Amino acid sequence: MVALLNGITMGGGAGVSIPGMLRVVTDKTVCSNFACSHKLALIEEQLGKLDTDDPSVIETSFEKYSDLVYLDNIIVIHRIEILDKCFSHDTVEEIIDALETRTDFHGMQF
Repeated sequence: MVALLNGITMGGGAGVSIPGMLRVVTDKTVCSNFACSHKLALIEEQLGKLDTDDPSVIETSFEKYSDLVYLDNIIVIHRIEILDKCFSHDTVEEIIDALETRTDFHGMQF
């Protein structure tokens, strides 16, 4: 199984894909095995050409598509402590109130 992750990956989607042996993650997802989303079609094409289930061969074939990532300060992962505090409340209403009263989420990408 090769998981192609593009966008917010959480819950069941993350639970199914992240424990897998091989993952491809685009710039729209905050994870590892990173590749820019415009390369996703090339990665899918490369997968179609492979005639093996050897994980090391598959992983090596992805190397030419990987990119180093430097996350912008507006990415939500830089505010994880704030999110933890907001989501520590007991009710949905309290969580929503905590999120809505924060001014440091304006302009952030989720």
